Amino acid sequence: MKGNKNKMLLRGLAVALAVTLITSGGTFAYLQSSTGDTVNTFNTNKINVELTETTGESYNIKPGTEQPKDPKVKVDNTVDAYVYVEVTDGTEGLVGYEIAEGWQLLAGTNNIYWRDVAAGADVKEFSVLKGDKVTYASSLGNSDMLDADGNLKQGINLTFRAHAVQKEPFNDPVKAFPYAKARLVTDDEFNKMLENNDHVVLTENLIAEDKAGTEYNMTENAVLDIGKNTMNIPYMSGIFQGKDAIITNGNIESRADYPLFIGNGTKETSITVERVNLNGGINVYAGSAILRDVYADASSKNYYAVWADNGATITIESGTYIGAAGKPAILSSISENPDADGPSGVIIVKGGKFNTDVSQYVADGYKTVESVEGGKTWYTVVKA
Repeated sequence: MKGNKNKMLLRGLAVALAVTLITSGGTFAYLQSSTGDTVNTFNTNKINVELTETTGESYNIKPGTEQPKDPKVKVDNTVDAYVYVEVTDGTEGLVGYEIAEGWQLLAGTNNIYWRDVAAGADVKEFSVLKGDKVTYASSLGNSDMLDADGNLKQGINLTFRAHAVQKEPFNDPVKAFPYAKARLVTDDEFNKMLENNDHVVLTENLIAEDKAGTEYNMTENAVLDIGKNTMNIPYMSGIFQGKDAIITNGNIESRADYPLFIGNGTKETSITVERVNLNGGINVYAGSAILRDVYADASSKNYYAVWADNGATITIESGTYIGAAGKPAILSSISENPDADGPSGVIIVKGGKFNTDVSQYVADGYKTVESVEGGKTWYTVVKA
């Protein structure tokens, strides 16, 4: 009996030990550690500019007097900004005025003034005219007031317009100015303009959306008139296509080697480019293009000014074409460009000025004339 009790006691201790091991085993965990959240906050910013005037819009010219005129620029900016005022003087010398202190004439212009405005929570206000007034010289007489037909002159006016743009990343008021005037549009918006209109005229600078691979499809016989403005096309997004279309009258810039890329392997593409300044080169990829009065400078892009690729045909009638150092101004042979992915193109030169010899491309009935200007050799194509 005593032996049985001892056996039962041992069995009880064994069960208790097993329960303890099972229970204790449940308290163990994997090696693990965590941190608290790190929150990154991005502050939003704004730049708003407003032009106000309290002295009215209609004035009488009275020689020897002055009148209050107080155009003011108000700036609400949370980042450093460049602020500009365009002064369009249509007064024919009948109205005198001075620009207020703090404004500087923008280099390369005669009617655009700028100032650097630091960020701040408060709205800043700046007078445009010194003394907030205009004057009329005492020397003005009746003859000054009359037109050639003896009638009082009409349309005598003085116009002001303000613009503002963030200072960074430009840090140069001249480089920043085109962006201050620009209208920002998406690629879709711009494409609809081209697809739905036979004749598109830009009334201000335009910066297309930074989106790769966008094709700008122009309607047949369409005209894109840049209106002497600047159109900025982001890297690898400006592919123009169209049949018997025209791109004319302005500036085209891009971060790419080619600010103007015509055709996307579509042989039906045929576009004439005339009176356009290109900050870089032009690449025609299949299809055809006529270049007339084009200024293409690829010297800062390390590329060609004109390249016919994938069987494209380019006819150069006039203009100036500058290739980068060590690069030909124009190129149709893929053997010289490892990036080419199709057959060589054809370039026919009937005019123009080039910084490298283009004799091999000159059309029948034309010749190349070599000249030296400013220590640089130029090759101009003329009729033979």
